[in-house]
Amino acid sequence: MLLSDYGRHVLLPEKDFAGFERPAATIPRSPGHHAEWIEACKTGKPTSADFNYSGWLTEANHLGNVAYRTGKKLQWDAAALQAVGTPEATSSSAATTGPAGCCRAIELDQSA
Repeated sequence: MLLSDYGRHVLLPEKDFAGFERPAATIPRSPGHHAEWIEACKTGKPTSADFNYSGWLTEANHLGNVAYRTGKKLQWDAAALQAVGTPEATSSSAATTGPAGCCRAIELDQSA
């Protein structure tokens, strides 16, 4: 399991990953999300975590929350924005905090 924040990354259980060496960095470090956003507004340059990345990441995170609340494994139909065969995943209690209860403000590029 990976436990991380902006300054530290830990693989757990630590004893199982004692000899692990991180791969070389391939993504440039961000100057910070505010600075990236301002640069994107001024220049049109995409940010390092634009909606093609962060939209899918957020959807997966919310689906984990809905699966936890329902206590079931979900089969997600991304085109229809609903769980297949799990009606309780779209109930008012789960849907208000999960993907089925919110809509996307933009159309995500699904080819990424």
